[in-house]
This record gives sequence, C-alpha cells and structure tokens, in this order.
Amino acid sequence: MCRALESAMAAGAWGFSTSRSPSHVAGNGKPAPSRLSSREELNALADVLAAAGAGVIQGVGGPDLGVPGFAEISLRARRPLTWCSLHQGVGGGRHWEFSKATAEARARGANIWAQMGCLPIVSQFTLERPYTLEGVPAFAKLAGLSRLERARTMSSAAWHAEPSGRSRPTLRA
Repeated sequence: MCRALESAMAAGAWGFSTSRSPSHVAGNGKPAPSRLSSREELNALADVLAAAGAGVIQGVGGPDLGVPGFAEISLRARRPLTWCSLHQGVGGGRHWEFSKATAEARARGANIWAQMGCLPIVSQFTLERPYTLEGVPAFAKLAGLSRLERARTMSSAAWHAEPSGRSRPTLRA
C-alpha cells in the first residue's frame, strides 16, 4: 500500500482515506478493505505523507479508531486529518464530546478536523443489504454473504436466538 500511495502522490493524489465503520462495505457486500488494515499499516501510510510533505488524510471512525487515534496519525504524518462521524453514534448530544476531544487534540498540536452536522443523518436501507445495522453483532455476521446465504441465515432459529439487541460501541471520543 505504501508503494501505491507513493506512486499516487507523485501522480497528484491528495492523500488517502480510511474507514473503520462497521457500515462500510464494498459493492460485493464484504467489508471495505480499510476496515481490515492494521494500525501499523495506517502508520506506514502516514509516514508516506510525512516524507512527501503533502497530502490530507480522511478517516471514518469505528470500534478501534476514534479521535485519539486520528490525532496520533495526524501528528505522525505531520499532515491535516479530517474525520467524519457518519453512523458512529453521535446522537443524543454526543457530538459535543467528540468536538471537545477534537479541540483538545488540536491544542496538543494535531492538525485534526471533525466533519459533523448538527442534524441527524437519515439512512435508508433494506434487509437485503442491512449495512447500517452491522454494529449489531448478529447483523455483522451477514456482511459478505450472498443474498441466498443472508436469507437462510436470517431465517434460522439460531440467528434469531442471538442477543442481537446488544450493539458494540462504535467510536471513542
């Protein structure tokens, strides 16, 4: 990935983006590749931008990457990082804690910027592609399955018996 980013930057790319959002899936229904990248890989990509002295990083948080991690990546890259909350649980006034955490990171020298709207994001989906529910473990198991496999799984008694109402936290301030 580092060689690809170096080549892209030399050709005029503006930087790179990454996502840890459980709702980010590729066209085939499988998790977007960046969801599976290691922190070491993100650090190596940040090093490419630091060496280039150019570029912007765009990130979407998730269970293992929030404002503190984004700040570390920005500091490592010595480049601006803009992060987007999307479906990461900023309802109920939580946007204030993310705004505060972002401001605190900026005060410590991170060039980090939050993208948040003051109105709720409305998302429409069907159970054929329930990507917005992938924060719920039972639905996360459906990611990447074919339509027939999803239908079989969702029709099974075992799937219905799972504690699907419990969701995992999706973004840390």
